[in-house]
Amino acid sequence: MLIGQRYFAHVNKTKKEIARFFIAGLIVLLTDALIYSLFLFWLAPSFAKAIAFACGTIVAYFINKFWTFEKNSYSHKELAKFIFLYMATMITNVGINALFLLFADNLFIAYVMATGISASLNFIGQKFFVFNKND
Repeated sequence: MLIGQRYFAHVNKTKKEIARFFIAGLIVLLTDALIYSLFLFWLAPSFAKAIAFACGTIVAYFINKFWTFEKNSYSHKELAKFIFLYMATMITNVGINALFLLFADNLFIAYVMATGISASLNFIGQKFFVFNKND
């Protein structure tokens, strides 16, 4: 395959992954939002957000592993990387949510900012660290 053909194949693959990650993200977002809203009746926002994020993480793992990044093999190393990535982004997500609640006192803005930033970090981490085909 020529260099140009490889480049365009890689670009097309990345576009497909981004589109699939976006659709998967909508499913994860819906899971996260529903659980967050439910748990707000019983828990403080940060605890509700942490539980909702953890539930969304489980959904994200399966959708992104098998569909977005098309990895059908199982690896303890891959699972460990995914857990590490999501622990880091959960801390980021909950922290950003708390900061925006502190300064803006608006649940919606805090939620959107926390989710947007952690989703971006998750795509980059999953593509280049967790589900990297070179592993």
